[in-house]
Amino acid sequence: MKNNSDKKVVLVTGATSGIGKSVAHHLSTKNYRVFGTYRSEKSKTDENFTYVQMDVRDENTIRKAVAEILETEGRIDVLINNAGVGTVGSIEDTTVSEAKEIFETNVFGVHAVCREIIPIMRKQKSGIVINISSIAGKVALPYRGIYNATKFAIEGFSEALSLEVKPFGIKVVIVEPGDYKTNINSNRKISKQASSKQSAYYESFNRAHTLIKEEINTAWTPDKIAYDIDRILSKNNPKLHYVSAPLIQKISVHFHHYLPSRFFERILSRFYNV
Repeated sequence: MKNNSDKKVVLVTGATSGIGKSVAHHLSTKNYRVFGTYRSEKSKTDENFTYVQMDVRDENTIRKAVAEILETEGRIDVLINNAGVGTVGSIEDTTVSEAKEIFETNVFGVHAVCREIIPIMRKQKSGIVINISSIAGKVALPYRGIYNATKFAIEGFSEALSLEVKPFGIKVVIVEPGDYKTNINSNRKISKQASSKQSAYYESFNRAHTLIKEEINTAWTPDKIAYDIDRILSKNNPKLHYVSAPLIQKISVHFHHYLPSRFFERILSRFYNV
């Protein structure tokens, strides 16, 4: 039975922890009916929003989850593509299979969910798609090359998508978070060769990886980005890009565009001691 409530229906992928959970929880306290996805078969509960099982790498689970939402709500007004995987390691040390695994979630997963949701929004003649990218989709960083590549891909994917779906009343927004204090340090994948003392990058990688972990441990909580997304959804004409990050990280993105490339590269090399 369809819900006749005036609340907009929101689907947030990757809502079991970190940014996804904070966004889903926050929006559910506002005028939204929120569904958050979880990947494993284990049942998930939250006092404010509803969990649906979905693995963005599996189109069958995507179709099933979307059908479940439509059965009760009859519409989907907002899609927030948040599900993602972090990875570190030199590009040389990362195997093709390891790289493909990251792309399956961070890029092809976003594509698959969009393909299922956009026809619904097109029929509604309205909707907003928010793709969670990263400042790592704007600035490449050492030992995060594969992750950078997935987020750079999401930037291009989203900009093209925005042009394509605008005539149907659908808006696309790219949110580029900086560092947030989530469980990414414990969940981040590390290329097997990178952690081996046989790697030519072993010492350099460990110095950079230590700094990467410290940046996360001292970062903002993800509540900040939840508030940012709430504000974006309140706008009639949101911008295409929003950077949600501390001032120093916003400045770094700005400098990347205006400083000579080799000069900026030297700044990063010194910062990460590589």
